[in-house]
Amino acid sequence: TVAPSHDLLKVRNESITACSKNYIEEWIFFDACASWAQTKREFSDTINKSISTALTSLFMSGRSFHESSLIAKRFISDEYQQMQGSVALNSLLPNSFKTSIFVTKGEPVKDNLSLNYSIGLTINRLIKNRPLRVSLNQSFYDGGRFLGVAREDTSKQISVSYPIYKRFSVSIGYATNDSTINSFSHSGPLVSVSLPVLNF
Repeated sequence: TVAPSHDLLKVRNESITACSKNYIEEWIFFDACASWAQTKREFSDTINKSISTALTSLFMSGRSFHESSLIAKRFISDEYQQMQGSVALNSLLPNSFKTSIFVTKGEPVKDNLSLNYSIGLTINRLIKNRPLRVSLNQSFYDGGRFLGVAREDTSKQISVSYPIYKRFSVSIGYATNDSTINSFSHSGPLVSVSLPVLNF
């Protein structure tokens, strides 16, 4: 992902996720995942890792099919570690829409800017037999200080993605970060390319 945040500043995000999905009993699954992510800016290079587990249940409501998940994740960075809990609901609706809603809450981390909460909504619809996806996300970070001043950041992002060749997708959007410290506030367009998911 490449996104200019100031006039000449660009951000590049790269990530890898590996998961093991395990059948427990009828319509109930247990998943374990590990991920690695790198964020490159003009003057910094940050690597974050995480380990997560999820208990997933499938169920039906009327003509709609749902997948609900309870997720526990250990977030690991160079500065701190944090436990995060999430609730997610994925739905396949009878009008061919697919929706995904999640809420994440992070534990307080003393003297470090860390995730307080994150919410997101994704809507998918087939267009010419290819999935068009619209995503909305908002995250709030707090607990940090900069030169003795409390720092709080609110990040918002909207994006639209569509496959251009087989399972290769291109996403365009816009992201903002409003911070109580002006030098950390930025906004700009997002452009990303998603590679096909490999299943083993």
